[in-house]
Amino acid sequence: MWGGGWWGWWTAPKKDDCPNWDFSPSFYDWICGVEEEIYGWKVEECSIEWSTYSNEENEAYMYACTNDITTIRNIGDARLNEYMTRAEMAKFVSQFAVSALKKIPNTEKDCSAFANSISSYNQEMKDYMVMSCQLWLMWIHTSNYTAIDDFMPNKTVSRAEFATVLSRILWWNKYESSDESVWYVNNLNALKESWIITNTDHTLIEYRWNVILMIYRSAKNHWLISSD
Repeated sequence: MWGGGWWGWWTAPKKDDCPNWDFSPSFYDWICGVEEEIYGWKVEECSIEWSTYSNEENEAYMYACTNDITTIRNIGDARLNEYMTRAEMAKFVSQFAVSALKKIPNTEKDCSAFANSISSYNQEMKDYMVMSCQLWLMWIHTSNYTAIDDFMPNKTVSRAEFATVLSRILWWNKYESSDESVWYVNNLNALKESWIITNTDHTLIEYRWNVILMIYRSAKNHWLISSD
């Protein structure tokens, strides 16, 4: 059964329908805004101008930006050299799963157990954290498969965690292991064999740029974009 409050009526975030452009602060806040008259600024197209990143990293950012995996429209403002948190990962992986891979969240799945742990976030980020649960990506302890009651939204993401979530997006539970000591190993190896990652050190903490890069490589691996 659903809990009370916003949990009882949650549905998957839907991008605002703005025929001209969405000038509001978010693409998912149910308003389009008016250019300059309300917010004093205009949302720009995705840009890699003045980028100091490699060609592949620029391509990865452009893929993430045009697919709203990130809504920051200039690579220089995208905080790519910062560590990824679990709240941010929920947004990135959910948007990739739904927009690119056309996966559908199970809105009947009760994800209210961790409601208190994400109560300080805005509605958009709450929706993405719930979506990551309803996509069966981020709802269990990876070591023992029990439901979480703390989403730990501010916790940084290890390579073991991200590899497991990304593997679930691509192959569901094909590479899952019930062995608590090696729950991440098969996922890491599968991603390496698919040329999505090169370093299988499970203790690495993921930077935002690296998460975007692995999502981009996953899209190429699944023929969602040209490999030319």
